[in-house]
Amino acid sequence: MPVLTPQSTVTAHRTSFERSHIVPVAEFFRRYVFCEEKGFSSSDFGYKKSTWPYGTGELFTFYYHPLEPAAETKPLASVLVLPRGQVCWNDFQRLFRNESDKWFKCRKNLPLLEHLDEFWHSEARPPYLALTDEFNVEIIHEYSHVFYPTFSLLSISGWSAPLSDKLTLRCAIGATLDKATPGKYRYYSGIPFHPVQGALNHIDPSLPASPIATNQCPTCFLDFDLFTMQRHPPDFDSFFDWKESIEDEVLSQPLRVGDELTICLDGFIKRSPLLPFFLPLEKPSTSTLEAIMKRPRSRHVDVDHILTQTRNSGTLHLFVTKVVRYGLNKFSQVVFGRLRWTSVDGKETSETENTVCLKMFDEALFPVPGYEAFEDDRDIFSNTIHPNERLLDLNFGDDMMRREYAVYNRLEYLQGTLLPHAYGFHEVTLPTGRMVNGFLMEIAIGHSLGSLPLETWPESAQTQLVRRLRHGLSALRYGGVDQGDWHLDQIILRPLWPAEAPEDVFDLDIVFIDFAFTYLRQGIARGLRVAETFSLGDHLKLSLLLSEAIPRSVVNDNWPDYDDFER
Repeated sequence: MPVLTPQSTVTAHRTSFERSHIVPVAEFFRRYVFCEEKGFSSSDFGYKKSTWPYGTGELFTFYYHPLEPAAETKPLASVLVLPRGQVCWNDFQRLFRNESDKWFKCRKNLPLLEHLDEFWHSEARPPYLALTDEFNVEIIHEYSHVFYPTFSLLSISGWSAPLSDKLTLRCAIGATLDKATPGKYRYYSGIPFHPVQGALNHIDPSLPASPIATNQCPTCFLDFDLFTMQRHPPDFDSFFDWKESIEDEVLSQPLRVGDELTICLDGFIKRSPLLPFFLPLEKPSTSTLEAIMKRPRSRHVDVDHILTQTRNSGTLHLFVTKVVRYGLNKFSQVVFGRLRWTSVDGKETSETENTVCLKMFDEALFPVPGYEAFEDDRDIFSNTIHPNERLLDLNFGDDMMRREYAVYNRLEYLQGTLLPHAYGFHEVTLPTGRMVNGFLMEIAIGHSLGSLPLETWPESAQTQLVRRLRHGLSALRYGGVDQGDWHLDQIILRPLWPAEAPEDVFDLDIVFIDFAFTYLRQGIARGLRVAETFSLGDHLKLSLLLSEAIPRSVVNDNWPDYDDFER
């Protein structure tokens, strides 16, 4: 049996390092960044391995060949691997620890700093360098050495942190390469935006201007063509006239308690194309699941039973017992009511004991952009406004319902804890005979977060609430869901506050609602099964801070940074 000498041990370690950290990152960049799709060949990107010329260590230098004619191969970034114990990381990580003193103090680092200075000013030096011992990492992007008459000043600009499960060395190397890659080649995996595409119908200039792409007797937004409205004002005129007319008609007969609504069971799912997910469902940490799922709520058996009855035969109606939200310039209309099943011959009926919530999207009551969308050809920054940038704030009921369905379907395992139970996505016929999209769900009994006097809570209770909200947000993002328009009324705290037992006053479960404007990670960023990143701000945290109900320090101290699955 061969015996490994110290030198062969080091060689085996280096081979393992290259295989574990360098090769996977190189393969990713060759597949998605410097790829054939952009015009690169397999030899236009790679890396070279060499020995660190100033002592023990290994250097991996990534390079690429630009697509411009007569361009020469350029270094992109280097990874310097040094043995553990050769670097005093306490100096490098002063900024990571938010220390005011940023001076290097450990003499152990002097030889390394001198060697890095010489390497950084060599001709072969790439713009970025990742220094690591496999336990820590320092990413350097600027290294200056200024000489004065009596002393010299050496300065390093970079970022350093200890490696962990949340910050792996592969991620650090990938981030280094990403920052070093020219913008025109960089990998982008944000949620794609696809402008409306099409072609205008023929316009006869000899005839008076009139709509060219509007269905006769329109009943909803889909009877108007967005592409045409963006480019042909008469079509938008037609839409706007219809919207004003349908508003008057609907408001003349508003929903009231006692109204009977007909439910076309699963009508939306049968009629509308749905949003698919091409990524496996990721679940958050055990601690997060324990925080948000400790008191699950059961489904209403009578509601499920009556839905099953209707699927077999008969008709389904909802009798309104409470109008929760209704009126002009609202994206959704919400009522509570009881479901009643009627047999085909009308001789048998059954009614639910439990009340459910019906959320509808009646486009007749939606806010819509006005003629100001066509007043100027340039925005406030003098940038040209292109046709496909007009009317982007015109929201369609089908799109909003589609996103709600996607969230409840994707995160089905959270129904009854973090989310209300959903009881199907349907088409609803109003008393006027108009049909709208609507879905049934559990009534989240409790108080909205924005209605509670959080500023009067003790700090321990505020801390517990912030942590639970952060856990809830983690569960959404792990599932590929990001709420794009957070406000505190979308968060329900239950049971009712204050609770019956004094010790339970602040032990509240959270329920998230309203996902019509959600951003979804479907896995379609750059072809199927490539995860999108949420290139959005932290809206929930911002809402908490702006409310000023909870001290800024409590929010910041209990709101950890996002991990890779949450970004």
